[in-house]
Amino acid sequence: LSVLRSGVSVCAGYANLFAAIGRAAQLRVAVVHGKGVTTRLTGNHAWNEVLINNEWKSVDVTWDDMETLRYKYFLPSEEEFTKDHLEREVRENY
Repeated sequence: LSVLRSGVSVCAGYANLFAAIGRAAQLRVAVVHGKGVTTRLTGNHAWNEVLINNEWKSVDVTWDDMETLRYKYFLPSEEEFTKDHLEREVRENY
C-alpha cells in the first residue's frame, strides 16, 4: 500500500504490488529475486512471473517504469529476458 500512497518504490515494492494486483484478478503470480544487469552494474533485483496458458512468463514492471511508458519487460521471450535478469529464485509463489 505504501507504493500506491507514495508513488515511489524499489523493485521489491513494485514486484509485490504487481503480485497483489494480479492475484486479486485471480492470476497466478510469483515474486522472483535475482540479479539485474545494466550497462554499469549488476545488483540485487526483483521481478515477477505470471502463469499464462500453463507457462510462466516474466514481467519486470520496475524496469518498464521510465519517463516514457514502455513494454520491453512485459512478457518478453525468455531468451530476451535472461540477457539482463540472472540467478532467478522464486521467493514468494502464487
